[in-house]
Amino acid sequence: MCAFVHLPPDFPGSYAAIDVFNPQYGVRIPAFASKTKATSESDLAGLYLQEQAKLFNRLTLTVGGRVDFSSNNGESVDAFSPRIGLTYELRSDVAL
Repeated sequence: MCAFVHLPPDFPGSYAAIDVFNPQYGVRIPAFASKTKATSESDLAGLYLQEQAKLFNRLTLTVGGRVDFSSNNGESVDAFSPRIGLTYELRSDVAL
């Protein structure tokens, strides 16, 4: 799977982060600042690869990774996120 996003210079920006472990209810969302003169240009791309290998009759190994590339006003940041997992099939309809 591959994704690419190009954000135009007039992209509206973002809001404060939401903490899912400590939500703050009733917080006002700031008004959209449509008259802001600041501009930026961003390019985002991501690539995800995953492979599964059956090790034994009921045990499957999953290995994968995602690499993200981003550029904001000429400043580049790259990141890699690995993934590894084991799946054990207890029955044909139940797995851990």
